[in-house]
Formats: sequence, structure tokens, C-alpha cells
Amino acid sequence: MYTVADKEGEVSEDPDKALEQRLIMQKKILWIRRLREAGNVRRGHVLPHNDHGYTDGKHSFDALSILFILHPDPSMPLIKFMLWHDMAERYAGDLPSTARNADRVLADHYSALERQIYRSHFPMIADVFHRLTEEDMRWVRAIDSLEFKLWRADQLAAGNRHVEMTNWAKSDEWPEEVKQFVEHGGLNWERLPEEM
Repeated sequence: MYTVADKEGEVSEDPDKALEQRLIMQKKILWIRRLREAGNVRRGHVLPHNDHGYTDGKHSFDALSILFILHPDPSMPLIKFMLWHDMAERYAGDLPSTARNADRVLADHYSALERQIYRSHFPMIADVFHRLTEEDMRWVRAIDSLEFKLWRADQLAAGNRHVEMTNWAKSDEWPEEVKQFVEHGGLNWERLPEEM
């Protein structure tokens, strides 16, 4: 409840402010509900795989974790966007990179749809997007692609050969830290024995 204290210290509810505060909280509840639902969108649905827990939520957590480890000093807009970058898929679905790469017009239409969804359903993401620098966007593209490559490596390590045909973004556009991760064997993936 929003209250106001007068000069004598008497506290009373300001009905206009209380209504405004309730409306703001209702918006936040709706945003959180939408974000949680968006986290459940399944990824990699065009590839046969055995990881039915690979969702946008898992992908975003892993991508954000990779960003924190590899980026020397990520900005708050970059952190927020990395966390929320696929939330439009809650409404639009996951358009695979194979479809994006095969049809530029389709990819452009899908990107426009994502921006429209962000403006109408996730305004906090639309606001963050406008504050990203071109360098931030290089990191988003690199980490987004790298996380999917690591998922692919998990699948290959588990014996799934269906993921070998997948196309990837060009690593020459990636920030130096991401290139070094790949060059130093970061994608040569096998499960390590647990350390005690």
C-alpha cells in the first residue's frame, strides 16, 4: 500500500498513488509470468536429439554464464539482453538458424516480428536493446552461437551424430576472448570426472 505522511506525521493512503503502484505491480507480475513461460520454449526442435530439457531458459542461463566468464567487463544492458534475448520466442516460436540462413527475407520478417513482440509484451527488453552498442551485439551473436555449439558438443559426446550438419556463424566476427576459447580447445568437449 502506498502511504503518505503529513507534516504532523499522520500516515494516510494516497488513493491515486496506491492505484498507480498496484497497476505497476500487475505489469511486473505479467512480465514475470511471460518471461517464465518464454523460458520453457524448446530449442533445437529441427534436429533429432536426446535433450528434452534444452529450453530458452537453459540456453539463456548457459549463455549468460559464458558471458560472465569470457567478457572482461559486460555492461548492464548487455547482461540483461543476453538473459532475455530469446523471450519473443514465447509467442513467435524458435526459428532455427538453418531457416534464417536459407531465407534472408524470412529472417528479416522474423526479426521484425521479434521487435514487435518485445515492444508489445516485453518493453523492458525493447528498452535494453536500444542501449546496446555494436560491440555488445558482437558479444550477443558470439555467445548465442557459442552456447549452441557447446550444446552440439554435448550431443556429439552422447553419441548423437545428427547435429554434425548444423551451420554456424562465422567466428571471425567474434570478440577475441571467444575466439581464444574455441582455439584453445573449448569445443573439444567430453565430460570430466567429478573432482572431490
